[in-house]
Amino acid sequence: MPMELRKRKAPAQPPAPAPAKKTKTAPAKKKAAPKAEETKKTVAPAKKAAAKKETKKAVEKKEAAPVPAPAPEKAPEPEVKPAEAAKPEALDTKEPAAGASTAATTAPAAKTGRAKAATKATKDADAKADAKAAKADAVAKLKAGDALPTELPEITLDDGTKTTFGALLDASEKGIVLFSYTRASTQGCTTQACALRDNYAQFKDAGYLIYGLSGDSHADNAKFKTKQNLGYPLLSDPTYVFHEKLGIKSAKAGTIRSVIVVQKEGKIIKELKSVQPKTGLDAARKAVGIEAAEEEKKETKKETKKEKEAKAKDVMDGEGDIRLSSYRAKQVN
Repeated sequence: MPMELRKRKAPAQPPAPAPAKKTKTAPAKKKAAPKAEETKKTVAPAKKAAAKKETKKAVEKKEAAPVPAPAPEKAPEPEVKPAEAAKPEALDTKEPAAGASTAATTAPAAKTGRAKAATKATKDADAKADAKAAKADAVAKLKAGDALPTELPEITLDDGTKTTFGALLDASEKGIVLFSYTRASTQGCTTQACALRDNYAQFKDAGYLIYGLSGDSHADNAKFKTKQNLGYPLLSDPTYVFHEKLGIKSAKAGTIRSVIVVQKEGKIIKELKSVQPKTGLDAARKAVGIEAAEEEKKETKKETKKEKEAKAKDVMDGEGDIRLSSYRAKQVN
């Protein structure tokens, strides 16, 4: 069967592309460009302003820096006259270098500090020497053989009665033993007062009265006297004027522990300062003659004993002679 050829259809033409529609992004690109330009426009002036500011600071810093002064022109040296030649050279007023300035300032400061320290040490030494001299002068103010000061202030007895040292001397037979103590009812002062209390009868027999003296109030002295059963009065001098007149005032304790023995006529026969509580008694006993009297009594006893022994020996010798004579007579007969 014969093939029937069919005519092949020509391929259809592809459709023409549709015209591109305008999108809204295109204007955005056009708008972005102005923003970039604006950023560039903003950044550029800012950088310029910062650069100008730094430049201005640099200029100001440069202007603030000290400008070295031009070296002064050397003035012509004046002619030196004979009279001016003897004048001392003027001091150099130029400013030293920084290191030299510090050294120059430190050296005078150190010298000033050493000078002040030396001055202070000298003043302290002088003050100590003056205090020592004053103390020595006070201790040596009154001595044995001197008369009592005429203008002695009033003093107060332990019962509160005002009196004078002259009145106390008048009331004595031969004089007064005055002992000073630092403070009532303390250990050392109690030892001192009780030692004199235990020997008061001997002082009275010798014609001397005993008085204690301190800066305590009369009430404190009264308690002290009652507690220790002291048989003699205690004198109160809280102002220490009486102490000072007698030269027994201490800057530290108020009273220098002392023993002063005064005759009825007002003459000092014994003055002992800075004594120990127990040694004052021995000094007072010796001053008023108690020790001498005791020695004399001892010697008298010794002599009496010797005399008695001699008499006894004589008696024995006599009796022996009688017995011997009687014996011989019997032998002859």
